[in-house]
Amino acid sequence: MTVKPEKSIEDVFEKFMENTFADLEIGDRETFVAQINQIKQDEKHSPPQWYLYYLFDGAKTIRAFGRAPNKINAGDFVIVDIAVKKGKPFNGKMQLTYKIISINKIEKENIRSSHLFKKFQYHEVMRKADLQTLSDGTRVKLFTKILNLHPMKGEKEKYQKILIADIEEKPISLWLKKEDFHLFEALNDDEYIILKAVVKNTDYSPTARFLSFENFIRGEEIYNDPIAQHFIEEKIKSHCQQLLTYTNLWKTYIAQSNLGIELLSLILKNFQERNYQDLLQKEVPS
Repeated sequence: MTVKPEKSIEDVFEKFMENTFADLEIGDRETFVAQINQIKQDEKHSPPQWYLYYLFDGAKTIRAFGRAPNKINAGDFVIVDIAVKKGKPFNGKMQLTYKIISINKIEKENIRSSHLFKKFQYHEVMRKADLQTLSDGTRVKLFTKILNLHPMKGEKEKYQKILIADIEEKPISLWLKKEDFHLFEALNDDEYIILKAVVKNTDYSPTARFLSFENFIRGEEIYNDPIAQHFIEEKIKSHCQQLLTYTNLWKTYIAQSNLGIELLSLILKNFQERNYQDLLQKEVPS
């Protein structure tokens, strides 16, 4: 008699990895691989009467009620069985209520194939327009700084809005709990951080987005992240092109010769030829 080998954790992982929260409908009961963003609990009663899990499937975040966590923490990967029921209407739209039937932690060291975790990585965002293509609940990270700590209409009962900058200094709205506001007040002027947040859709426009704060990293360690390198390279590339444009304008329209500008123009052209061939190709007339 031949005994079939038990399925490995990777086989189970890949099977449920294909399920997505976006496909859930009332009456469904499905199993998912998810990462826990955070866990909240009832603070009015002891012991707590409810626990709320923020679960991320790689594209969307949902909130699901479940039992007390047992050796499960925010950041852990889990296999979670979820049932869907009809919730209360909000803003005229029917809502779904998610209940956790079972939840089990996945020990990441048991997963040999690192590609299985790629969809849980944060999307890198450079420009405000990048957010328009991302769905509600997508996790993103930005290399950014604060533009305005006190924008107009930036305060609600429990939440505070601030404006952060994209690579082109365009403002992006970031909402956070008021108790987290002091974290941003402590930042220095023009200090860059790596911000991690969740994309939220708006009801008034299909392309408008804002960000919900998750956490941020500051200090020298942020420059070890690829997004910092990408940001700085994009800035250098942009400033190089702007400087070349202005040096060419000087040589074309200003009669007075300037050896410093001539030298700067040569250095910039040499730098661009070595590093940014794509810019040079765009300048070649058709």
